[in-house]
Amino acid sequence: MKPAGMFRRGFINGIRSKLSGASQAGRDLGLAALNAAKKALDSHSPSREFIELGKTDWRGYDYRYQQCYRSGFFGCGKDE
Repeated sequence: MKPAGMFRRGFINGIRSKLSGASQAGRDLGLAALNAAKKALDSHSPSREFIELGKTDWRGYDYRYQQCYRSGFFGCGKDE
């Protein structure tokens, strides 16, 4: 096998050997985010709070986009 092929095979095998660890890290990250949300909302089931937030979040994003669009995007990102 040529050096380039050996490098490629080693690279692929190295990534594959860490997939389960990456999957576990993603799971841990999701659980940490959920637990932080529960604690911040003082709730064991924050879904109702998230549903309420979801009803209005898009309006806030759209409002800000419209402000930036009208101003030609100059100054967007600055606190007004």
